[in-house]
This record gives sequence, C-alpha cells and structure tokens, in this order.
Amino acid sequence: MTFSKVSVVVHGGAGMIPDSNVQAHKDGVKKACMESYQMLLDGANAADAAQKAMEIMELDPIFNCGIGSTINSDGYIELDAIIGDDKYNIGAVGGISNFVHPIRIARAIRDKTGHILLVGEGGNEFGKLIGEKQVLPEKMLAGKGLVLYQKLLNQKNQKSRAENWKELEVYDNVVIPGQELMNNKILDKGTSDTVGVVCKDKEGNTVVALSTGGSHMKMPGRVGDTPLWGSGAYAEDGCGAATTGYGEDLIKALITKSMVDRINVEKPTPQNTQMESHKQIEVLGSKINGRGGIICLDKEGNPGIAFNTQRMSFAFCVEGDERGLVVGVDHEDIPKF
Repeated sequence: MTFSKVSVVVHGGAGMIPDSNVQAHKDGVKKACMESYQMLLDGANAADAAQKAMEIMELDPIFNCGIGSTINSDGYIELDAIIGDDKYNIGAVGGISNFVHPIRIARAIRDKTGHILLVGEGGNEFGKLIGEKQVLPEKMLAGKGLVLYQKLLNQKNQKSRAENWKELEVYDNVVIPGQELMNNKILDKGTSDTVGVVCKDKEGNTVVALSTGGSHMKMPGRVGDTPLWGSGAYAEDGCGAATTGYGEDLIKALITKSMVDRINVEKPTPQNTQMESHKQIEVLGSKINGRGGIICLDKEGNPGIAFNTQRMSFAFCVEGDERGLVVGVDHEDIPKF
C-alpha cells in the first residue's frame, strides 16, 4: 500500500467579512481544519474527516450553515450540502429545512441509497428517517437573520411576497424584481456564504464537502452551486476542489470540474496548484463577471486558494509542511508557494 501525506484545506465563505468578525472566522476555520487534520493523522478516512470539519462549522454561528444559517424571502431556512470523493461516491441535499447538520444527511444519501441528490420534503423525510431532528428556526438563526425572522414572524398582517421584497433590500445580496442583474450580485456587500473542505487521507483518498444556508434572502426553492457536482464540489484521481461565492455564476462556470481537470494534467507542485487556482478565479471574473473563491488539493496534497471577493476565511495543514497550520482571511494572507 502506498501512503500519502495527509492534507486538509478549509474555507469559511467568500464575501465581505467585517473586521469585527475576522477573528471569529479565523477561529472557526482553524478549529475545523485542526480537528479534521488530527483525525487524518490518527488514521481516519477522508470522508469522516471532511464530515467532521463541516459538522464543526455547522455548529458555529459565525458561518452561514447549520446554526447561523440565513433565511429566504418568506422567512424560512433552506439548506444545501454535499459530500463526494474522487471515486464518484456522492451524496447531496438541496432546500431542506431546519436541520443542524445537513452534511450528515448528504453523507447518508451517499452511503445508504442509490441516489445522489434529494431536495425539499424528500430530503426532510430522509433526514428524519436516519434520525436527524428538525429544530425550531429560532434555534438555528443568529445575528441579523434572527432579527429579520422575528420581525417577519411578529407581523400581524401577513404581507405579500412582493411587499416583503422591499424590506429585504438591506441585505444587498438578493434578487429584487425589476432591478438590473448586476445590482443583485453585490456579494461584497453581503456576508460570506458556503463553507467547504477538501481532505486527503493516508491512502490518498480525496473527499470534498460543503454546507450552506444559501444566498441571503433568496427566493424560496432557490438552490445554488453547493450540492451540484462539478460546480460547488468535484474530485477525481486524487484531486479535489470546493467553491464559495455567487452560486449562479459558479454553476455557469463549472469551476470545480475545470479546476480539477487542470491540476490533474499539471505537475503537482505547490506553485502550479496555486497558480491554477488564481487562473480559475480570473476566468470566473473575466468571462462571467462572477464573484467567489476556490480551495483545492492536488494529487500530492498541495493546496490552492484564491478568491476575487473582499475576503475569504481559510485554513490549511499539510503533513510535512514546515509552516504547520496556516490561517487567513485577506488576499495577502495567502502564502507565496
């Protein structure tokens, strides 16, 4: 058996991370990365380590996933998640409601069904079938998402959806009917979204996992890139990638598939993998006018990190790397490989 060096790279979402939230973001990605990495050193498989990283972040209200998820325009929580490996074993959920750990449901779909993606009520029912409990929205919301939820809940006269749209403009990253598309894509004025991880275990298995509460104040039923293989996540032949950002753009770009294709043909060096990460984000911006970020691992476990938003929290740890654990949120925090 050939043993690989274990590697983990995590992101906590791309967008505007206020200075007041920077340390909490760093602490969150650091904890997820360290615990996942230690599991791998202890011999855990990449799927368990990736799931653990997501569970940690789903419990951290600083991130828009699990606890801390945002709400849609009707005041409800809709969650997406995915976990998949480089052998095409994939499970995902879209638009499920009020589960603290949607990543567990995605994992069970992967391991216990012949399906890949369950959405809406089907996903809810499957989640309950495997023992995951739905909780009250008040137990899952934090920050201004909770404030707005309570405001909508307490309105004596229910407004029409069209009337509700006007109240949602304070969230910036929302589609306002009648407004030009580009005015609806100001991700830097919104908070960060999807969280993700790529793990490589001692046997070289590579797993990608993501979890999200979706776009802030999205239309009900909207599903972004997160649960879509090739857009939000992709892995093949020892390489894996995960994204974050404006989901519709990431779907158009098939950015994780493109990323993995490129690093699979390039010599797996830290410099090449980082360079390809930047190229993918440059293409996202130049061809689609898209906003977002990407993390990846190549066949040798070298990480790549790039984003074209104001900030993206990230952390990585590679066995044998003298830098140890690396954590950052700003462009200048990305190491010069």
